[in-house]
Amino acid sequence: MAPMAVEEDLADSAGRLISYAARQSDALLARLEGSAGVSLNPKECSRLFSVLGELEFSPWLSLLKQADRPVFGDLVSRLEDRLRNQVKLRRDDLALCVSRGLQLEVAKIEGEIAKIAHRIRAGEKGGLYVGPDEFDSEIISLFESAWYALRLCELIGLSLQGELRNKGRDIESTLKKILPGVLNDFRVREERVPQVYLELFPKSFWWRRVLSPTSLSEE
Repeated sequence: MAPMAVEEDLADSAGRLISYAARQSDALLARLEGSAGVSLNPKECSRLFSVLGELEFSPWLSLLKQADRPVFGDLVSRLEDRLRNQVKLRRDDLALCVSRGLQLEVAKIEGEIAKIAHRIRAGEKGGLYVGPDEFDSEIISLFESAWYALRLCELIGLSLQGELRNKGRDIESTLKKILPGVLNDFRVREERVPQVYLELFPKSFWWRRVLSPTSLSEE
């Protein structure tokens, strides 16, 4: 793909991702702001922190066209200010709500990874029970969602319950152990891992570069 075309495609993708995350966070924040207590359920609380975490820690803003960056940057800043205000008003209740939502996510990720790790250790024939698309959407993407929420909580000083940060690190450590086996299983079954624009992910997402060593922009 020509460099100019890649740059434009990345800018368009980043703009769509920012707009989608902004719409989601705006709707969830509006519900918080319009109620006396925390009007979101645990999954919605963790989702709010995840999408705002994406806006804070992803490289999306830097991929936009220069002329679009101030507008989108201002949008993100205003959303983050609204969240910080809600944290000031109801810190303990929000911390509990986010913690419960993330505990549900982490438990699901841990369960799926444990099943995969067991099959790899046992050398079970017939391959893993998931294909590349399921592995990406049900494990990797869910882990990234939790990662963004945890990082944002850390940034704004919201203390969570249940050793969630340690569990996040444990999941990452387990991923390092099982990814070679997962990729080998996909190769044996001749199932290709979906290619992605690696530029859309933080550099710290090493697992993306293991799954997709070559970015879609290099195709």
